[in-house]
Amino acid sequence: MLAMLRQPRLLVMTATATALSGCAAEPPPDETSAQIVALLSDGPPPERVVSLIPAVTELIVTLGQADRIVGLSQGDSVPGRDSIPSVGGTLNPSYEQLLQIQPDLVVAWAGSRVVLSRLQVLGIRALGVEVETLEDSFATLAALGVLFNVSERADSIRTAIDSGILMVRQAVAAFEPRSVFYVVWDDPPITIGPGTYINELIEMAGGRNVFVDAVDKWPTVSFEAIVSRNPDVVIWPRTSGTDQAQQMMGVGWREVEAVRSGNVAIVDATRFNSPGPQIVEVVRELSRILHPEVDLGQVD
Repeated sequence: MLAMLRQPRLLVMTATATALSGCAAEPPPDETSAQIVALLSDGPPPERVVSLIPAVTELIVTLGQADRIVGLSQGDSVPGRDSIPSVGGTLNPSYEQLLQIQPDLVVAWAGSRVVLSRLQVLGIRALGVEVETLEDSFATLAALGVLFNVSERADSIRTAIDSGILMVRQAVAAFEPRSVFYVVWDDPPITIGPGTYINELIEMAGGRNVFVDAVDKWPTVSFEAIVSRNPDVVIWPRTSGTDQAQQMMGVGWREVEAVRSGNVAIVDATRFNSPGPQIVEVVRELSRILHPEVDLGQVD
């Protein structure tokens, strides 16, 4: 997962594509569903929530439940609520701070067994979710809808996202896919493979990931391999404190034809690397980068 690669550089993200049929939000998977049932049987919906996953924070806010959030992971934020404290990293939160905040629920990565076990020992209720894929994100949206008793709103959000993505897909369908190299890390180069949110995002926008055949989800690749695959476009997420212009002048990157030709799109890492409710806007932006000739007026 990207959170485990270089969290200060890249925010938690995710996801594989789902059938974009405009259907209502699907029920949570069995494990998550069981957790929700247990939480609701243990008391009323939580009022003091700490989110350790930025994508989950976005979902909670979009569901209209921002007032429940009392703590966030490092680098995460809620618009208009700068006073919400940080409790540390997604995978290494400050348990002392969590005890001071006294949340009645912490939403954490399902794979973070150490975090979940420690929360259990401290007597803090936790919900472990996966947001590695777009499908995961939809399942988490549905689970949160049940937990906060706003399932209809969750269904509406899911339907709107499905519809928006489908319309972009239709707009770019007539164009030849453009090959893309997505920069996860610049030195050594790390990119995205199959089964990842960004890979599916590229496909939705009318592109083709040049390392879609990679064995790993987040492969480290050589500059020689990038040059040989000759991507039409390089997508380079921008994070605060980084200088992409200087990085692109580094040894290796200067050999990539797309970099030499200026076919590099600098994008906002916060928006692109998190599979939250903003995905429709992100896929529209990416489709304009890959196919500036496409008419997206029909999906405005």
